[in-house]
Amino acid sequence: MSSLFRRAEKDDAATADVTEAAEETEAVDLGPKKASGSGRDKATPTPKRGTGKRGPYVPPPTNRKESAARRREKSKQERGEQRARRVEIQAGLDRGDPAYDKYHMPRDRGPERKLARDIVDSRFTISQFFFLVVLVVLVTSQPGMPEMVRNVSTGLWVFMLLAFVVEAVIICRKVSKAIKAKFPNSTVKKPGLYWYVCMRFIMIRKLRMPRPQVKTGDKVA
Repeated sequence: MSSLFRRAEKDDAATADVTEAAEETEAVDLGPKKASGSGRDKATPTPKRGTGKRGPYVPPPTNRKESAARRREKSKQERGEQRARRVEIQAGLDRGDPAYDKYHMPRDRGPERKLARDIVDSRFTISQFFFLVVLVVLVTSQPGMPEMVRNVSTGLWVFMLLAFVVEAVIICRKVSKAIKAKFPNSTVKKPGLYWYVCMRFIMIRKLRMPRPQVKTGDKVA
């Protein structure tokens, strides 16, 4: 019996030693624990939890009527924002701001096209009445018209064609020289550029798009 009690006492002493060793180990490792492989303190909030801010709490709609009203209000707000954005873009285009060049049609984009437009818009051209003359010729060249009227119409048509050819040669050469001087490394194809110039100067000035940024007579290049 005495040996049995002595063995139990030894077991209790060994258990107490193990417990004390474990407590000492925990006391040493009381530093903040880090996630394995992440190198981040678990106690530190993640960026999303630390910096995320929620807006004011909006209770959900209580009925269909309130839900429909909220949708209408949201749609109205979005339309207002889109309208304001369109106005801002149009104002930038009217100013000729290069930052808004991306909102032009593809045919109008690029500094070379901008320079070509300014050169065309700075000149007064007879050819800007081209389509108006075409309409007059179509009306006055009908068989029922007097012969004198038809002759005048034919002469007007010939004069407009000659004016178009002369102005096209002069303006295209001027545009070519200006682009070569200002953009020596330009890769714009000249046939397409010349066609762009011709299509612009035969349009009435007030109907040209993009809108002219220079006045007639201004020195551009």
